[in-house]
Amino acid sequence: MRVLVVDDDRGLREMARDQLSLSGHQVEVAAGGEQALTILGRESFDVMLLDLRMPPGMDGIEVLQKLPSVRSSVEVVVLSGASELSSAVECLKLGAFDYVSKPVENWEEVETLIQRAAERRELKLGFNTLRRKITPEVTAAVGKSKAWMEIMELARKAAAGDAPVLILGPSGSGKEIVARMIHSMSARTSSLFLPANCSAFTDSLLESELFGHERGAFTGAETERAGLFEVAKGGTVFLDEVFDTSIAMQAKLLRVLESGEIRRVGGTAIRRTNVRLVAASNKNPAAEIGSKRFREDLFYRVAVFTIELPPLSQRREDIPLLISHFLSQLRPGQAVRVDPMAMSTMIAYDWRGNVRELRNVIERALLLSEGSAITMQHLAPNLLIRPSANEFVDEGVSDNMPLMTLKEMEQKMIDLALKHTGGNRTQAARILGIDPRTLRAKLRELPTDEP
Repeated sequence: MRVLVVDDDRGLREMARDQLSLSGHQVEVAAGGEQALTILGRESFDVMLLDLRMPPGMDGIEVLQKLPSVRSSVEVVVLSGASELSSAVECLKLGAFDYVSKPVENWEEVETLIQRAAERRELKLGFNTLRRKITPEVTAAVGKSKAWMEIMELARKAAAGDAPVLILGPSGSGKEIVARMIHSMSARTSSLFLPANCSAFTDSLLESELFGHERGAFTGAETERAGLFEVAKGGTVFLDEVFDTSIAMQAKLLRVLESGEIRRVGGTAIRRTNVRLVAASNKNPAAEIGSKRFREDLFYRVAVFTIELPPLSQRREDIPLLISHFLSQLRPGQAVRVDPMAMSTMIAYDWRGNVRELRNVIERALLLSEGSAITMQHLAPNLLIRPSANEFVDEGVSDNMPLMTLKEMEQKMIDLALKHTGGNRTQAARILGIDPRTLRAKLRELPTDEP
């Protein structure tokens, strides 16, 4: 870990550097608060050992107060004299992890605090990353359609028990949101919800992510690390794209579900875990089991309670609610009107990317409209050229259509754009991504069905 030692006592600075370097940490030192903030402004550290009193300069409390201004995520362990207990407690209120009394006689205690502080930093950074990732999609829980109400009822029933849950559905349909809802409504809500995307890791990294590893277990494993099944401690572990795990990893997951026991990578100790497993996938279970890519016995363990999410195209009456919710989220306190024709187009569209795609379209439209009313000209071109699969076929263009020349396809696209803009050439040009003068030139060259 990277450790910054801040103390006006040169002897203590040097001793800290020597002791912590022996443990494998990268240590830098600062003689005062001002210098520490300068260093933190340009470099990232895991933990800072911060002296409470550094006369005549900035003291530890002032440094803690100014930390947010340098946007540092460093965890702080305060060094305080025996008579400074009240000030040390004030530092804890300002966000310090813990404090150590001076003079420091037990560096093993300091080492333990640094390890624990660094683990807290890792968890906090993980939660912040998760919050940024999830917040744009959290409104997937909005809806009033019959299909969505049935999903909410299933989620409520799943939350009442503690059995593993498998959530199936296309990408972007809100599988992780439903998993978080189940967790929040369950008896485990006061504990952690920790997700992992199985398709984002190699087999060895996924094993370390889920079960943890011991120091020296593999190249780069300089410290021991608890996995999600340990850290969750009575909470919920969410495994997205669980069907993408290898057969070897599936055997390890089966052991966890059957025995509640895990073993860190490179370790021999058996550890008990108490978490609920919620898994998800956009694949067909029968096909994965039939092709021997997924163990049938693990499937029955994972899918004790199964929830299947419909694509957004099967709950179109939820689209206006979702749009309204996205607008209030992206423009809080600002009323943004959606033109009726634009709303109709979005309701008719197929939304192959589901709720995630809908949010992206709304965000783009807001940027183009600069916060005013959203009209047809602000929608993504693919919505206007192909508002729905059925209409695309009705217009004479389908996956089974005879081949066209580029000229014929260009004519078809111009005709559709003009139709959907009511003959407005300026809007049609924006949809097609060309200059209005270019469109006028093409209209002179091509026979069109312009209204």
